Amino acid sequence: MVSGTIQDSAKNKGDAMLRKACAGYLALMMSCSVAFARVDSMDIGDNTMNWRSFVTDEPAVAFAQSKGRLWYATASGAGYYSVKTNAKQVLTSIAGLPTQGITSMAADSRGGVWIGTPQGAAYTGDGQSFKAYTKKDGLADDAVTVIHAARDGSVWIGSPKGVAVYRNGSLTVYSTAQGMCGNDVRDIASNKQGTVFVATNGGVAVYKAGQWSRHDQSTGLSSNDVRAVAWDGRKEHLWVAVGESDINSFNGKKWEDFMDVQEGVACIMVDTQSRVWVGSGDGIIKYNGFEWVYDPAKMPFPAAMCSSMHRDSGGNLWFAIDTGVMRLQNPYPY
Repeated sequence: MVSGTIQDSAKNKGDAMLRKACAGYLALMMSCSVAFARVDSMDIGDNTMNWRSFVTDEPAVAFAQSKGRLWYATASGAGYYSVKTNAKQVLTSIAGLPTQGITSMAADSRGGVWIGTPQGAAYTGDGQSFKAYTKKDGLADDAVTVIHAARDGSVWIGSPKGVAVYRNGSLTVYSTAQGMCGNDVRDIASNKQGTVFVATNGGVAVYKAGQWSRHDQSTGLSSNDVRAVAWDGRKEHLWVAVGESDINSFNGKKWEDFMDVQEGVACIMVDTQSRVWVGSGDGIIKYNGFEWVYDPAKMPFPAAMCSSMHRDSGGNLWFAIDTGVMRLQNPYPY
């Protein structure tokens, strides 16, 4: 474990130089960890930013934070870190489901952690014992694509054949038969009012007050092929990644289309200042309200790829990237 602090003693050198120096420091330490010692965690703080990295053996694909633990998954395994002590625990079994190929993780309102796999979903309340849920138990399908924990305590479990909602100990399945615009569920988001937005192969399925509605090409989307979805609670805007490379934004009245923004978008997130972050196999880009920013030097840390993003209740930003899981602490200047 390596930890440290960098402070900007020459403030007049500018934010750009500071970002470059911090990014270079992180890259150097991660490079050294391969040859000399494993870097389990690292803190870098200054007057402008504070971020922390939890380094994994392979690119991180999913994560969840709960009860002082950071849960993570890579292509070949999963485990969790103690955020306080940096101690790491590797998972060898999750109720008979594979620890390889995990697709999603989410922490619910009670602090329990849900894990999505190609063969079902697993739940743990204490990090030790797990309960598995499969199609036989009420999921729409065994292959879990995404898990989303809503503020009301419900847990939404997406699959290629619809979505199952866990409420008060029971599962309810929704698909096109119940009014969704597509069955292949790719991503899920929700707002504090309880509205749930489901990204599907047929558009955005919207669940509100027990009823389904939709956004698709007939209502303004540039494509029905929706890959990722995020909600901006500050402006009450909906953001979606659609088709091969487009980003669409809905302000409550009409859609705005940003063409050819980024190919292969895996995730999208909105921060506390309504800036939009987009992750893909090529790294991270950002929309600052005026333009799309692609320059890696203008990002808070280097990332060759990004599979998942999450903004927690404190406004901190979390990223699953090629070197592990990164946390950018709120407030952040980017």
